[in-house]
Amino acid sequence: MSPPAFSERVLHVAEQLARPVLLLHFKGTGAPLAAWGGTPSVPLPVHLVVTDEDELEDGSFYAHVISVDASILPQALPGCLSIYHHQGDDRYLVLHDPSVVLHADEGRALYGQATRMRPHLDALFRHSPLDVQ
Repeated sequence: MSPPAFSERVLHVAEQLARPVLLLHFKGTGAPLAAWGGTPSVPLPVHLVVTDEDELEDGSFYAHVISVDASILPQALPGCLSIYHHQGDDRYLVLHDPSVVLHADEGRALYGQATRMRPHLDALFRHSPLDVQ
């Protein structure tokens, strides 16, 4: 039997490196797993809440981006994560509270779809056996 063609070998290695992922979609069934925007499940600490109009105009405040049920993470945690974007630059703040439950009241509910994904081509060649690199 002859060795597999190079393209077959690359596909075989890609399948070996494939990992389960959970894609989030705005349409789905069941309970939401995350909420885009709206009221955060994990509120900001009091010292980070902007109440001064000058700070608001300067963009020195955090805006809620997404809240996620932390049990869906690869290393599952109790409670929720809420992610905030600092409006003055590209900083993000991730807050975790093990005692809260996700609520998607005012945000856009996101639903999960489990699948497997092959690695990006760069990662495939970086983490493959030498004959594929």
